[in-house]
Amino acid sequence: MNRHLLVTALLFTFVLTFAASDIFAKNKTYKIVFNEPFSRPHTLAEAANRFKELVEERSKGNIEVDVHYGGVLGTSREALEAVKIGTQTMVDAATAPIVAYEPAMGVLNLPYLFSSRDQWYGILDGPLGSDMLGRLEPHGFVGLAYLENGIRHVTNNVRPIYKPEDLKGIKIRLMQNPVFIATFESFGCLTTATPWSELYSALQQNVVEAQENPVANIYNGKLYEVQNYLSFTGHTYDPNIYFINKRFFDKLPAEYQKLLREVSAEVAAWQRSEAITAEVSLLEELKKDMKINEVSAEEISRFRENVAEVYKDQARTIGEDVVEEWLNAVK
Repeated sequence: MNRHLLVTALLFTFVLTFAASDIFAKNKTYKIVFNEPFSRPHTLAEAANRFKELVEERSKGNIEVDVHYGGVLGTSREALEAVKIGTQTMVDAATAPIVAYEPAMGVLNLPYLFSSRDQWYGILDGPLGSDMLGRLEPHGFVGLAYLENGIRHVTNNVRPIYKPEDLKGIKIRLMQNPVFIATFESFGCLTTATPWSELYSALQQNVVEAQENPVANIYNGKLYEVQNYLSFTGHTYDPNIYFINKRFFDKLPAEYQKLLREVSAEVAAWQRSEAITAEVSLLEELKKDMKINEVSAEEISRFRENVAEVYKDQARTIGEDVVEEWLNAVK
C-alpha cells in the first residue's frame, strides 16, 4: 500500500471511530439527581416536575431526572456543596447561600434594587444576568436559568410595618447571608439566622418575632399559624437558580447541553407566570388568618434611603464595579 492510500485509510478509520463514539455518546443514558427544596404544589416544585418530564421526553429517555422534593437531600447550602463536589447533580436553590462561593452574586440580594417584576426579569434575562451565571463556572456550577422565588415581605407578631422605624427592636429570622443581615440591622432589627426547617417552631416559641419571605413560602410554610401581621415591604426581588454540576454538564453531548438550557429557560418562563397567578390566590387565603397592610410609596422611598449605607458596605465584598453596573442597569 503506497503512502497516499495508507494516509487515506487511517483518516477514514479515524472519521468512523469519531462518528461511532459520537453516536454512542448521544445514545448513552445520563441520570440527574435533582434536589428540589419545595414540595408540590409550590410552583417551584411543579416546575421541577415539568423540567423532569420535558427533559426525559425530548432526550427520548436518554436523560433520566430523579427529583427529590421537599429538600429531603439537604438544605440549599448543603445541596450546593453536594452539587459542587458531584454527589448530587442539580439543585433549585435560592441565591442567598451561593455568595459563599461567589460574592458577586450578593448583588441579587441588595434591598430595593428593583422596582417591578418586568425590570427584574429583563435584567436577569439580559447580559448582566448571563454574566452573573457565568461567574459560577470556576466554582464548579453551571447556572441554567433564573426562576422566581418571589418578592420578599416581612411578617411579625409585634405590629404592622408601615415605616422603617416600625422594625426597630424586632427579633427577626433571616437567611445566613451578609446582605440580608446588614439590611435588617440598618432598620434596627435584632437578627438571627435560623434554618427554614426550624423557623415555624422558632416563631411558635417566640425565639424570634418576625421573618421575611415571599408570599408562597409564607403560605406553604404555614407561617400564618404563628404570625399575625404581613406587611408588603417588598424589600428584595428574590430569584431561585437551577445549578448543575459543571463536570457532569461538560461531559454531556452538545445537543444535550443545549436541551437542558432550552428546557430550563422554558420552565423558568412558565414558573414565573404561575408564581404571579398563585400569589393572588394565596394572598386571599392569608387574609383569613393575618392582618395584611400595604406600605406607601413615600415610605418605600424612605426604606430605600435607609439602606444606602448597606450598598456602600456590601460593595466592598460584592465588588464596587458589579454594584455600579447593576445600579446603572436599573436606572
